Amino acid sequence: EWVELLNTGDAAVDLTGWTISYSYRGPRTLPITEASLSLLPGGRFVYVYPGLRLRNAGATAISLYDSEGVLVDRTSPLPDTEDDDQTWQRFPDGGDPALPGLWLFLHATRNAPNE
Repeated sequence: EWVELLNTGDAAVDLTGWTISYSYRGPRTLPITEASLSLLPGGRFVYVYPGLRLRNAGATAISLYDSEGVLVDRTSPLPDTEDDDQTWQRFPDGGDPALPGLWLFLHATRNAPNE
């Protein structure tokens, strides 16, 4: 399983110390990267979950926090019960995070624009 980040801003973003958090039998927090990483404007970063799966068959929200612990983004509670080539995606690509209805279950577009 994986999570893709897209920098829609005009400046590079330092992802050092950023984490992804989700709930499965209690909260789970995972570092995005062990090394320093800068995401350039328009750039994408694919975080590959180090386990077999994120255990998101139930409706689970996934949260992204910066190095200071400030919430940067959060999905709607999204279930994924099938082992197929479908993923939850914000559509259109880089859409307004304030609009939860932009999360759609579509064909995976890893490291490419959501379609």
